[in-house]
Amino acid sequence: MRHKIVLMLVLLCAVVQGAWAQTSWEEVYQKTGTTSDKWTAINAGSTTGQTLGSAGSTTYCYAGGDLRFTNSNAGGSGLTIQGTVYLYVPQGVTLTCIGANANGQTGAGAGIELAAGNTLYLFGGGTVNAMGGNAANGGNGGNGNDAFLDHFLMVTKRSLAAQVVTEAMAAVPARSSRPMPSRRQPSRRS
Repeated sequence: MRHKIVLMLVLLCAVVQGAWAQTSWEEVYQKTGTTSDKWTAINAGSTTGQTLGSAGSTTYCYAGGDLRFTNSNAGGSGLTIQGTVYLYVPQGVTLTCIGANANGQTGAGAGIELAAGNTLYLFGGGTVNAMGGNAANGGNGGNGNDAFLDHFLMVTKRSLAAQVVTEAMAAVPARSSRPMPSRRQPSRRS
């Protein structure tokens, strides 16, 4: 008998908690400062991804039933959010977003892509499942060029010294047939 009472209390709490998680349209309008004419229904999913909103604007939409957004293009996201988007998912409705798998050159897509500078507000007691695509192995590298020897110079102490002398001699101007002027030696004073 005691176990039945505890079970009934647990179930009652679960029902009350579920009711609190639900959001009515009146609450949505109040929280967003909108009316029904601002909201657009999304009634169809997509297999090539879906973009909600546009850069610099605010969009209000709701799931009109269970929806599934997937993307089969490598790196593509299931659902992409641009600008500010308010999305209402009513109780009992499931929104599923699945990103595309990677292909070795392009990374996997996000279930819901929300890049910097964009905002998503979710309302309602429905379910949102978002799964990114699977990673892939990296591609094979290309063939490199064959190695080759263009120039080889072996340097030793003796060859380095000979090189320095050769360069110094080359820098000295050739002697002319004229005698060099004599230099006067400074006189020594005692």
